[in-house]
Amino acid sequence: MTNYPIEGALSAAENIFKIDLLNKVTGTTYPQAAVYGTNTLGQVLQEYAVDIGVNPNDSKILFENKRTGVSTSDANEAVEGLGLQEGDVLAISDNAGVAGSEEAFEIDLLNKITGTTYLQAAVYGANTLRQVLQEYAIDIGVNPLNQKVSFENKRTRVCTSDKSETVEELDLQKGDVLAIGDNAGAV
Repeated sequence: MTNYPIEGALSAAENIFKIDLLNKVTGTTYPQAAVYGTNTLGQVLQEYAVDIGVNPNDSKILFENKRTGVSTSDANEAVEGLGLQEGDVLAISDNAGVAGSEEAFEIDLLNKITGTTYLQAAVYGANTLRQVLQEYAIDIGVNPLNQKVSFENKRTRVCTSDKSETVEELDLQKGDVLAIGDNAGAV
């Protein structure tokens, strides 16, 4: 591999850094996307939409900094305004994963076995539990491919193992805790 020290020095001087992009709905990733802190999220989306399979002209786009959990639908927000840093993951979803005029709300996720938590996960009522699991499984240490996964709304104590059930059907509301367990803890 050829090393280009001038190119590296120029990139550093221009404050370019690299982030990974993630389509929250399909799981498609684009590693090492070069961005400036002053780029808008809309500019990043326009540049990489085809690569991750997101419609850049969709009426409902949601951007999330996976490290901090902060999300916005403002395409004019700057990369640095969302707190993105070198190596972070910017998750993007379009209407394929966003219900019409519905607004995202935040719930906390809890691994029932280990106690690992993920605070302020952005979800929509129309999201299936499978989508929530796929999006946040790594963050709380649950195997999304596990056949035996249970979900519990800690406020209502209602449980299900049906991954096609929606957030709304489980009656999750802003601030609720969704406890998820896989058969890693089964005896």
